[in-house]
Amino acid sequence: MFPELLTHCNLMTQTWNGWVISTLYQQGLGHQSLKKPSEDAVLVQPVGDHLLLAVADGVSTVPFGRKGAHLAVQALHTHIRDQLDKPAPFPHKDILAHAMGNAHLTLQAEANRDHHDIMEYSCTLACVLIGPTAILAANIGDSSIAQLTTVKSSRTPGQPVLVPMCSSEQPDDRVHPITRPTWKDHLQHTTHHREGIDALLLLSDGADNFLLDGNTPPLSPFTTDTILGYLDAFGEYTPRQLPIWLASYILDRESQNADDRTLIIATPPRADAS
Repeated sequence: MFPELLTHCNLMTQTWNGWVISTLYQQGLGHQSLKKPSEDAVLVQPVGDHLLLAVADGVSTVPFGRKGAHLAVQALHTHIRDQLDKPAPFPHKDILAHAMGNAHLTLQAEANRDHHDIMEYSCTLACVLIGPTAILAANIGDSSIAQLTTVKSSRTPGQPVLVPMCSSEQPDDRVHPITRPTWKDHLQHTTHHREGIDALLLLSDGADNFLLDGNTPPLSPFTTDTILGYLDAFGEYTPRQLPIWLASYILDRESQNADDRTLIIATPPRADAS
């Protein structure tokens, strides 16, 4: 469930109900030089007739960030699995917010058990729950969730552009992890229709460079204006080929800092698929 990073860059692809889910990992140079494992935790898990995608980024400056990241995605999965076992036509729109709360309580319990401060387990947490008709997203910290979709008002109508789906605000340029007492103040969760989405992307801290090539991003790295410069490159690839293109793209680029970089790409079934 939580594959270790054994090489500098890994690509793993799997399928679910016609969706193609690709997970790309790139280890930060700092961690690579110290022979430390990735501090990102990733979850791609079917839950009934839903699919849960999650990525948590352990804060490098705390002693148990990696453990916190893994505990957070496990707690997220446990809550959603238990809730989806209950009879209901569709999960409550706040199911991911409640699951985030379960992750916070799990980290607090772990800290109490080991006589540590919860902030020693700090991590970010981003997740998407894909259902039969709708997609729920939630994010806390500086990870980002975006969608590849066709925007009629773009400069190139008919071509997909990358736009934000769920990005948590980070006041004062500080990361606000799920371990903070005020984590609820910085949580964002949204609901979207599946129709019109060509791909979903979850990016951990540092993964913005997958697309921005190390340039300083604007306040929201997934604004349409930012991505339009990449449309020439994206245009010749269909959404289902996007993971392959991105894998070759990042293999030629080194991470510029100690951050591990994780990118989850999920593309839905093609309309013309038999």
